[in-house]
Amino acid sequence: MGTASDKKLFDDNGLRLDGRSPGDLRPIRIETDVLNRADGSAFIEWGGNKIQVAVYGPREAYPRHMQNINQAFV
Repeated sequence: MGTASDKKLFDDNGLRLDGRSPGDLRPIRIETDVLNRADGSAFIEWGGNKIQVAVYGPREAYPRHMQNINQAFV
């Protein structure tokens, strides 16, 4: 079995195996407001990666001493 260092990443012309040059990014797609019940949401597709995020709030922090109008909790 080969190691990661044995794997060929570029062809003889210096292009990646999917045809992109070394400086080219994978295609990216971003959609916003994809979830109805969230206050904010997005769907991101970048190459083979798919990400869906949602934001609900603002809500009060608990315990109360952690509340700060200049900060957010993730």
